Parts: sequence; structure tokens; C-alpha cells
Amino acid sequence: MTKSEMVAMLRAGQIEEWNTWRNENWDISINLDDADLSGASLSGVNLFRASLCRTDLSGADCSYANFSEADLPRANLRGANFYFANLGMASLYQADFSEANFSWAIIYKAGIAPG
Repeated sequence: MTKSEMVAMLRAGQIEEWNTWRNENWDISINLDDADLSGASLSGVNLFRASLCRTDLSGADCSYANFSEADLPRANLRGANFYFANLGMASLYQADFSEANFSWAIIYKAGIAPG
């Protein structure tokens, strides 16, 4: 699947289809660097170990999503909802967390530093 196909699937909210594909193709590296996923409905999405450098997730619903071990440096997370999301061991260096909701999110050993 190409990067543009991945972005289109996620923007369309096809989370069940994405997760099925992801489980069947667990060994494929996911590169969504610089993608625009702003406002997307990503609740429950599996983005384990995905590269999301400089990705725009502003206003996205990322509740219950799996971002564990994902790379999100300089990502725009402004106003995103990470309620019950797993960001364990994710790299969040210089990401914009302004007005984001991390209620009950797992951030164990996540790399977080101010921008």
C-alpha cells in the first residue's frame, strides 16, 4: 500500500479495514511523515511503531488508538483527543500538545521534551 493510499484510508475513517491490513502486514514499516490527518476519526487505530514525523493530527480523534513506539517528533497534536490511547515508548519530541486531551492515556516511557 502506498503512503497516499494509507492516508486516504485513515482519512476516510476505515479503521477496521486498516487494522485488519495492519495485522496481516505487521512487518511492513508505516511511514506517514508529513501526512495531513487533521480532524480524522482514528479511534482504535493501530499505528504501532509508525513514523509520523511532522504529521498533522490536530483535532483528530485518536481515542483508544495504539501509538506505542511510534515516532511523532514535531507532530501537530493541537486539540487532538488521545483518551485511553497508548503512547507508551513513543517519541513525542517537540510535538505541539496544546489543548490535546490525554485523559487516561498511557505515556509510559514516552520521549517528551518542549519544542
